[in-house]
Amino acid sequence: MSPITGDNNKSHQGGISSEVQAAWSTQRSWHGEEVKMSIRTKLVKDDAQAELKVMTGDGKTEIDKVDGKKITDSKLDHTYKINWKGKDFAGQNEFVLQVKIDEKLEAEPVTVLVDVEPPIFSA
Repeated sequence: MSPITGDNNKSHQGGISSEVQAAWSTQRSWHGEEVKMSIRTKLVKDDAQAELKVMTGDGKTEIDKVDGKKITDSKLDHTYKINWKGKDFAGQNEFVLQVKIDEKLEAEPVTVLVDVEPPIFSA
């Protein structure tokens, strides 16, 4: 048997990259409801620090921040109560979850619609 030669007998540059995905437990919610902020990771060590930020839909104004959470078994599910009374978001109803792991990895921002004011029904 002859040894492998040619293009097959070379080392190839490659990389193994970590991944982070974020999600809300619902697409639409009411002010005062509890929702879940979920993070799923690939190739991220346990006890990695997670920072979760709720931003306005345009990503310019921070509404809330959750620090001190850790990734365990490649995931994190955090129950979060939407309680933004007194926050300044100029009547917007679209909000974005931004996730950062160990100040290195960032998830693609995900959106949730929140009805801040109760509905008005006509008679």
